[in-house]
Amino acid sequence: MSGWTLDVECTPLARSRAALIAVGVFRDERPLRGGAGLADWRLCGGLSRLLVERSFAGELGERALLPSEARLASPRLLLLGLGERGDDDADRYRQRVCEAARQAVGLGAPTLRLHLPGPGLDDGGADALVRGLHDAREQVRGTLQVFVAVDPEAETLGRVALERALAGHPTGGVSLPRTRERRAPAAARTPGGRSQPGASPGSSH
Repeated sequence: MSGWTLDVECTPLARSRAALIAVGVFRDERPLRGGAGLADWRLCGGLSRLLVERSFAGELGERALLPSEARLASPRLLLLGLGERGDDDADRYRQRVCEAARQAVGLGAPTLRLHLPGPGLDDGGADALVRGLHDAREQVRGTLQVFVAVDPEAETLGRVALERALAGHPTGGVSLPRTRERRAPAAARTPGGRSQPGASPGSSH
C-alpha cells in the first residue's frame, strides 16, 4: 500500500486548495457550526437548503458530495452525517476520520482537508486521528495527503501532538512530510519577501 502523509493546515477553509474538504453535520445542531457552518456561509446557504429540503439530515453514516461552484478554492465538499451531538467522542472521531479518508481515496482525491468536530489536537485527539487514518489505509489502496484544520496559534502544538501520535504507530504507513513551505499571506508580503509590520496571519475560520 502506498504511503500517506498527515499535516496541519491553518489556511482559512475558503482558501484551502485540497481536492476535497470533509465537514461534519450533527443531526441535532442547527444552525450549522464549525466547518459545516463556514462552508454553508461560503456556499450562500447551500447546506442549509439541503437540510430544509430534507435531502440531507446529518444522520449517522449519511454522506453527500457537493461541488463548491468556485465559492471555495477546493472544488468539492464532502458532508458526513454525525448523528446526535451527545455521541461525539474520540472513538466516533476516529470513525469519521476513517470514513472521510476512505471516501477521498474512492473519489480519486489526492489531497483531503479534515474540518471535522472532534477532541482537538491534544494527545488523545491526535491519537484518534492517526488511528482513523491507519484504519482507512488498511481498507483502501492509494496515495493521500491529509491536512487537519487548526487555528494559526495551535499550529506548532498540533504538529507536536501529531508527531507523538505517529511515533506511537510507526508501522501504520502514515507520516509527517519532511519539508514544508512556509509563506506569509500574500497581502502581508513585500517585494523583498518580508512581512509588513503589523501583518497577521489569517484565521483557520
